[in-house]
Amino acid sequence: MHFLQTVRANRPFDLIDDLVMKEATEEELIDMIGLVEMCLRLKGVKRPKMKEVEDKLQNLRRIRLKKTGHCLVKGDEETEHLLRDSPYAFSEVVDPANQGTSRNYTLEKEFMWSHHHPR
Repeated sequence: MHFLQTVRANRPFDLIDDLVMKEATEEELIDMIGLVEMCLRLKGVKRPKMKEVEDKLQNLRRIRLKKTGHCLVKGDEETEHLLRDSPYAFSEVVDPANQGTSRNYTLEKEFMWSHHHPR
């Protein structure tokens, strides 16, 4: 409830951690705040389905990866190296042959990244 009150008072950034404020753009934060707002709707029928939430999060992530140059095309070793060392525990592989994507996640990557970059 506190989140919704803060958003309605036009102060949504008051609740966001300073580190997140530094890492994300204002546009990304606004998109995430909107998604959280939709998920907190009282009536279940007005809330987005989990698939819709996943699609929105994947779209936001894809946009961020493209902006930061972490979009990976199969066979691109240089980009693959950059992505492997990035703070993102997920990596996305774009297959130009069928325009599909696949996700790769490992707890080992997440652990190693958090070990080397503590908050």
